[in-house]
Amino acid sequence: MNDFICKIRGEIDSKGVNGVICDALDIKSNDEFCLEPVELIKVKKRKTKEQIRQLEEEFSKTDDWSKEFMNKLSKKLKLEPSQVYKWHWDQISKKLGKAPKRQAKLKKQANKRKRAAKTTSSRSKRAR
Repeated sequence: MNDFICKIRGEIDSKGVNGVICDALDIKSNDEFCLEPVELIKVKKRKTKEQIRQLEEEFSKTDDWSKEFMNKLSKKLKLEPSQVYKWHWDQISKKLGKAPKRQAKLKKQANKRKRAAKTTSSRSKRAR
């Protein structure tokens, strides 16, 4: 059993998880223009200390990042654009103390309550 596990680990190290699965299931990319291998399982890649340091450095310069800037930064750091976006989102959330969407939702709810209270008070005045 240990020999089998070692063999599989060796194949995963050389071909990657998706390569081993595609070989086992005999899956080939049908698209002749597709240079990337078929991706069945998305493997989570952690950021290195150096990547985090560079992200923090850029964030300290300015926290208002455009999508174009995030894409350039992701290429520079060899990260997925979604990883850079998520890291940036988390930093903004930490800075504000709460998630920005949650704050917007709470503000909307408060405005609805105010409008409902005004409507109720104006109706009671008309009833008099």
